This record gives sequence, structure tokens and C-alpha cells, in this order.
Amino acid sequence: MVFEPLVVLKSDDVSMWVAGAEHETRSDGSGSFMVAPAFSAQADIPESTVLVDEVGQSWVLLEGVREGFFMNGIVLEEKEGFDGGSTE
Repeated sequence: MVFEPLVVLKSDDVSMWVAGAEHETRSDGSGSFMVAPAFSAQADIPESTVLVDEVGQSWVLLEGVREGFFMNGIVLEEKEGFDGGSTE
């Protein structure tokens, strides 16, 4: 899976822009992740929110984000593999 330089994720009427996303998987292949170093959120988005990308793939936010622009990392797990737990 390859991400565009800018990925827009949406949940209802809130969107989050993710720049420089990379794809990761668990060592046992049981989960697929989007790892990104920069993002901009239109509003606070709580942990476990399901966001949908431009191609219709659902992602679960593993840690909540605050409204605004940030240069720290975020991790989203592909919804099909989401077990509600750890990224290890």
C-alpha cells in the first residue's frame, strides 16, 4: 500500500490532513497501519474514531488528536485488522 504525499481522512463533517504517511504492518501480518509525521485536524478527534480515506479505506485513530496543525506523529490502524488494542 502506498499513500499519496497528502492524505485526507474524514469522519462525518470533520476532516484531518495527513502528510508523509507511511505503511507499516505487524510482524505477524495481523494488522496494517498508517504512520504519519504531520497532520492538521479541523476539530478535536477522540481515540478510536473511524476515519475514511479518499479511496474508502477505514482507519481507526489509536490516540486522539487536538484541533490544529501538528508535526508530531500519529498512528491509525486499518479497520479490518483493528483489535482495539496495542500496536505491538
